[in-house]
Amino acid sequence: MNLLLPIVNEIIELAETGNFLGRTDVSFSFFYGGGNPIYFVNEKNIIKYREALSRAFDSDEEIKRTYTLKKYESLLLEHFRECFLKKCLAKNEDVSSFVKNLKAERIKTFSVFRDIHGIVLNSPTSPLLLGGYTIYDHW
Repeated sequence: MNLLLPIVNEIIELAETGNFLGRTDVSFSFFYGGGNPIYFVNEKNIIKYREALSRAFDSDEEIKRTYTLKKYESLLLEHFRECFLKKCLAKNEDVSSFVKNLKAERIKTFSVFRDIHGIVLNSPTSPLLLGGYTIYDHW
């Protein structure tokens, strides 16, 4: 059995559909990805959802290295949208196809060029390395 399956089903069971917008008597977090919103209602359920989402994200090191938690959340909620709306549990093959789709996606590399003010390079001929970031002085 896929270790991710019970976590996904836990998330499905925590989710609610309907319309909670404008209500002040409950706290909620929601995802609106091209259809009916998926809600996680009340602080206790929101915390359980966040913990389950973190466990799901941490369950596969390859996925964890190549996706952000926010992107993973969006893809997970969208992939299992029908399960949320119909309140039916996911099957092992649903979870397997989700993981397979994530791993099949080509890794994208980004370069960001923007001014960073306040940094002085003592040796402007060599770049400043900060973790996974490289800062160049082009002036």
